[in-house]
Amino acid sequence: MVIKPANENNTDVVIISHTKSGWNRKHVGLIDDLCNEAKIVHIQMSSVDEIDAVLKKTASMAPKVLGVNGGDGTLDAVLTLMRLSVYFKEEPMILALPGGTTNMTHRSFGLRHGADKILKRFLRYYKSGRDLDRLVFEQVPLVVSSPDHQIPLYGFFLGTGAIPKAIQFTRQTFHKRGMKNPLSELASIAILLFRLFAGKTENDPVLRPVNLQYSFDNWTWNWFENVFSYVTSLDKILAGIRPNPPEGGFMIAGLNVPYKRLLMNLPHLWRGRTSKISLGGVFAAQIYEVLHMKIDNAWTLDGEIYEVKDIKEGFTELHISAGDPVRFVKV
Repeated sequence: MVIKPANENNTDVVIISHTKSGWNRKHVGLIDDLCNEAKIVHIQMSSVDEIDAVLKKTASMAPKVLGVNGGDGTLDAVLTLMRLSVYFKEEPMILALPGGTTNMTHRSFGLRHGADKILKRFLRYYKSGRDLDRLVFEQVPLVVSSPDHQIPLYGFFLGTGAIPKAIQFTRQTFHKRGMKNPLSELASIAILLFRLFAGKTENDPVLRPVNLQYSFDNWTWNWFENVFSYVTSLDKILAGIRPNPPEGGFMIAGLNVPYKRLLMNLPHLWRGRTSKISLGGVFAAQIYEVLHMKIDNAWTLDGEIYEVKDIKEGFTELHISAGDPVRFVKV
């Protein structure tokens, strides 16, 4: 953990950077320069294992705004430990800086510029003395409990079935070749959609159906052979997909086999027009309380992939609820 400047004179704003996140590997110096120029504290860490110590140090400064410079996984890890620790007397506003590779959460917030440009705009506003509350918007997080993890995890997008496999496919097919921009995601989606419409999912390494059960009361279970499913509280995710979650809640959506009328139903799912979906394997439901899932395959939370470990009766369980809204700053 590296803290600059050492005197910590101005602690209204504190920036923490994960230096090993995608964009930060080459460009974290730009963030450091902006922090030095503005004379605000910049804490650099090289591993998420340092986050607990970083947050404990940060809480002692009592910042009004905490800038989190990293990818989706870094943002989730900071939010998780910030919510579960007792370090902060008052939770700071979060300035999400897209310092990772995919940055899906950031893009869903409309943060489409580089982390340095966003920080520069924020600092310009901050120095003007204007009310920071005018920049605040609230976002409900998902809270995910699993027997594989000792603590609940906070995030915004959970995927099962083909989704974690599609993430690995994108990383192996495009990221390894240096293509780490949104075009790689669009290319992967296009390839997989072509395979999906071809209808040959049974032997497809990515789209092969998996077992999924879900319940709203932890008693009555719905069982499916599932191609993919996702749970999210975000209004917008990759490729312009608009899940349309309810205010203060979240939603589940996906595709089961056998499916039909895909060409008609998939656009409705894509644009969040769930009332127009006419079965055919496509499903969507809005959730206000708790969603219980049983899965026998890997799952992902904002790009972090978790393998199933604690399996009982062939499944492991995930319990998903909506957390208290997080106050984000957007410029």
